[in-house]
Amino acid sequence: MEILSYLNEQGKKGEILHGSPEEIATRLRTLIRVAQTRTRLRGMRLGVTGESDWLISRPVDAELLRQRSGMELIHLPMAEVMEEIDRKTYE
Repeated sequence: MEILSYLNEQGKKGEILHGSPEEIATRLRTLIRVAQTRTRLRGMRLGVTGESDWLISRPVDAELLRQRSGMELIHLPMAEVMEEIDRKTYE
């Protein structure tokens, strides 16, 4: 618990695992999958094709997305998306 307190003071996350060996193994597998997914997301680009006036939610904070996931938010005009679809040149 002392190590967890130290990590928290340093602004880092930690978790004390307890339970049966099977429960701990299950939790570790989950944590490993999360870490692997975060690694794969880092550097990816996420395309957004415009704002929806009828949605209640607020716009996405691109910088916060980059800080938390490592993904870059790319704004794509719908006209550009439709042109690419018509030309069948999208990648």
